[in-house]
Amino acid sequence: MVKCYLISTPRKNQRTIFEKGLWGFEDKYEDVWRKLLGAYTLFLERKDNEYWIIGGGIVRKVYKDENPNPDWGETRGRSKYPLRIEFERVFRISSVHSRDYFEIGHSFTVLEAELPLELEKYFVGDRAVFNLLARISEAIAFRELAMPSEEVALIPPLLLKPILSGVSSEEFEDICCTALRLLGLKVEHLGYKRRYEDVWDLEIKGRVKPVIIDVKNSESYSLTVDERRKLKDYVEKKSKEDKAPDMILIALGFDNTSIDSLKELKRELEGAGIAWFYAVKYYDIISLLPKKAKDAINDPLENLKECSVI
Repeated sequence: MVKCYLISTPRKNQRTIFEKGLWGFEDKYEDVWRKLLGAYTLFLERKDNEYWIIGGGIVRKVYKDENPNPDWGETRGRSKYPLRIEFERVFRISSVHSRDYFEIGHSFTVLEAELPLELEKYFVGDRAVFNLLARISEAIAFRELAMPSEEVALIPPLLLKPILSGVSSEEFEDICCTALRLLGLKVEHLGYKRRYEDVWDLEIKGRVKPVIIDVKNSESYSLTVDERRKLKDYVEKKSKEDKAPDMILIALGFDNTSIDSLKELKRELEGAGIAWFYAVKYYDIISLLPKKAKDAINDPLENLKECSVI
């Protein structure tokens, strides 16, 4: 995922950051301050011992200025906040509780973190997004994407990122979750959000049968002995909690030599009535989005199952 920095911004000083694109730190934060040039930042406000995300910005310049800043209640002498930060642009958002994305158990001034996929949209127009859009254009021109350009245009650019430029495992989970939600499915994100504590990555809610999903950020996924055991553990755990689930394995691609092993696991699980097992390529999932946009999909889960390679 993309690195970002969380900055605690007391309400009384927020005018400086939102109106003038300026902030400052004390000398003791110099080590992290030196890393901020060009960084994505999120602004947080503390309310009743809890933090809320209220905006963000991209750092354009860092510099030292010991002159007092009247906006921070300074009138003379050396500024308490000489480590200055100038922002390229800033934005406000409706307050979002920080616990939806971060674990913050104490007061802070600045923290290094990972930018949640859901908040990347506020940084549209930055270099990373421009480069991704350029890469998509190249892929269309050189026919790397096996679908018409008018269909590619109906897919949000960030959902093409795993195919064209690569992402971390955590970001791939986020992207798969977003893609399934755009298909109209009610998806709960577990996985790294729960620190992988004996749980699958995603779960589709609101269906007659439980639907659990494991996500693999691999272009040639192979079913190892350990992976086979883990998948069986997942479905057995879920069947004991509820009823025999649908189990969907999502990967960027599957090793051709592992297809027979996946089919064997499918026969074993379904023959014992433990689960119904499907293996789906991520590319086939996003290929359904143009159909969804044209209102040509009635039951996205059934369409998803029909994409199974086993």
